Formats: sequence, structure tokens, C-alpha cells
Amino acid sequence: MPNSKVEKLWTGNQKLVNLKHIDLSHAKHLCRMPNFSLIPNLESLILKGCAKLKSFSSIHNLHKLVILNLKGCKGLKNFPISVHWRSLQEVYLSNCSNLRTVSYLPCTVKILYPDGTAIKELLSIEHLFRLEVLDLRNCSRLEKLPESVRELKSLIRLDLSGCTNLDRLPNDIENLTLWGDLT
Repeated sequence: MPNSKVEKLWTGNQKLVNLKHIDLSHAKHLCRMPNFSLIPNLESLILKGCAKLKSFSSIHNLHKLVILNLKGCKGLKNFPISVHWRSLQEVYLSNCSNLRTVSYLPCTVKILYPDGTAIKELLSIEHLFRLEVLDLRNCSRLEKLPESVRELKSLIRLDLSGCTNLDRLPNDIENLTLWGDLT
């Protein structure tokens, strides 16, 4: 239902065990999400461009979620990821300009795009041993990278262009491909 005028998906609890994909890209009027606890097989949740969406709860049971795309969800202030998610691989938070922290990510994440967010620092990331792409472009409030970034042996792309408050990199990250510059 990309580009729909929907404000909410449904009321009450809906048991949708066969539903695997939700794409509400650019549903500009969407402001709240339903209870996801009865959608146990959801694999992708695409909410890019849903600028009025401020938060969503009841997503803690999405154990099979692989792709979470929240690009351009400017109203989003927190990022509620569950420790029980065992399948999440791709997280897109690009231009969630009010997002200040990403407090937890499961170790299964391979691609992370928090570019254009208001984060000041990344919390502990050493457990993200599968992380291949970390895009921090235009995180103008980012002040430092954790030293543990050098422990990410799978990381092949790190984009820091536009990180104007970042003044130094951790030591020993010579195996990474750095995109952008620090000037």
C-alpha cells in the first residue's frame, strides 16, 4: 500500500500468521501502528517516508523480521528493537532526523544506515560481528565512534561524510574502506 492515505492499518487485534511483508512507503498520514504481536511471520516492514509516525510498540515479537526500513520517519525519536529478534539483517534509519539514539541492535545485523539522524554516538557495537555496511553520512551531531569499531572484522564500508563534529577515528581501522572525509 505505498503512497496510501491510510492513518492506521486496523483497530483491535488481527491474527495474520501468513503475512510476511508490509510496505507502507510514503503513507504520509500514517501516525500509529497496530499491535504486531499477532503477526509472527513478518519478514519485512517498510515504513519509509511515513513522516508522521512517531513511535510504534508491540513489535517485540517479530522474531522473523529481516528488513526494517524507516527511512524518512522524521517523527521517530526512539528505536525500539527487541533483544529477541534473531533474524534482523538490514536496518534503514536514513533521515530520521529526530532519532537521537540507537540503543540496541541484534548481532545478526549486516547493513545499518543511521545516516542523517541526530545521534551523538553509537553505543556498544562490538557484538555486530556480521556488520558489513555502516553508513553514518550527515550525522552532524556524531562526536565519536566507539573504539570497538575496529573489532568489526566483516565491516567493509564505513561512510563518515558530513560528520562535521567527528574529529578523530579509533586506531587500527586500516582494513576498512572509508567513504567521505573528516574535513
